[in-house]
Amino acid sequence: MIKNKKIICLIVAKKKSTGLKNKNILRLAGKPLIHWTFRAAKKSKFIDQVILSTDSKFIIKIAKKEKILVPFIRPRKLAQVNSSIYDVISHAKKNYSSFKKYDYLILLQPTTPFRSSHHLDSALKKFVRLRTKNQTTLVSVTKIVKKAHWLLKKINKDYIKLLNNKITKYVNRQDVEDLYLPNGAIYICKIKTFKNNFYTKKIAFFLMDEDSSIDIDSKKDFDLAKTKAKKLLK
Repeated sequence: MIKNKKIICLIVAKKKSTGLKNKNILRLAGKPLIHWTFRAAKKSKFIDQVILSTDSKFIIKIAKKEKILVPFIRPRKLAQVNSSIYDVISHAKKNYSSFKKYDYLILLQPTTPFRSSHHLDSALKKFVRLRTKNQTTLVSVTKIVKKAHWLLKKINKDYIKLLNNKITKYVNRQDVEDLYLPNGAIYICKIKTFKNNFYTKKIAFFLMDEDSSIDIDSKKDFDLAKTKAKKLLK
């Protein structure tokens, strides 16, 4: 709880994954990948309840061992490659009767293992401090450090063009505005005003560093995570 507002954390984890097989249960620093998200949520000072939405019996077994509440099993139709995360949230609301008792929802995915309880609490503090109205949401991001202002878009099979037509060869990098990319680590909303979209007209952001933002979607990502684990998972 923070400023008399009750917070529920929904952790979402499918059995199947396309980019990297069984990624949610691959072992990172001796523990299943999902363990690190369970740990961060449990160590938060402000989260009042943590629940899991999954279709995997094995992930449920891990969750129960770590004393994470699993109030339902996600139906197969909501665990497909094209399943909407917003349908998953709606399913959780309908199938966990206590959901309506909470003021804020924080959604977590297992694929960003270096997001810590400190990140969660700092993001929640920022969201509450903003005195959110209507459909304001918060999304965690990382700063794009490469030359994003030179991004090009394909026009047809032979030609491309600049996404930003104002860019010229004379533009200095320091004169170009900063750009950010969602890192998949943290999503927060006010439950009463949430309309099934975290990307609203008014999105608050929580900035995370590049290492903490590692999002595991491929073997390359997982190998990178393994090299960073000893330093970041303390």
